[in-house]
Amino acid sequence: ADSSPSTKEEEEEAEGESRDDDAREKRGEIEKIMEAESERKSMFRGTNFVFDGRVGRKITDDSLGTCVTCGSPTNLVGNCANGSCHRRMVQCETCRGPEAFAGCCSDA
Repeated sequence: ADSSPSTKEEEEEAEGESRDDDAREKRGEIEKIMEAESERKSMFRGTNFVFDGRVGRKITDDSLGTCVTCGSPTNLVGNCANGSCHRRMVQCETCRGPEAFAGCCSDA
């Protein structure tokens, strides 16, 4: 077996894979806790923000967020549909609709 020291690139690649594994493990631990909590009266309320395509995982029906455009309670999180803005925001279904702001944070 070759016992030569690994290159810096190999070390960086291994470190990156380790970080990815750590993030997946932590995400899995949080979801296990939330599932266990859902089987009994949970202290978690609303929607848990997650850093993947789901954006949020519903814990309870409580709406703890406030729509940036009309102020109504909501848990819907998304990015502004205006390409020059694209900021992360909380916006209700009504204001996301084509008759209102169409997913934009303002009517401008």
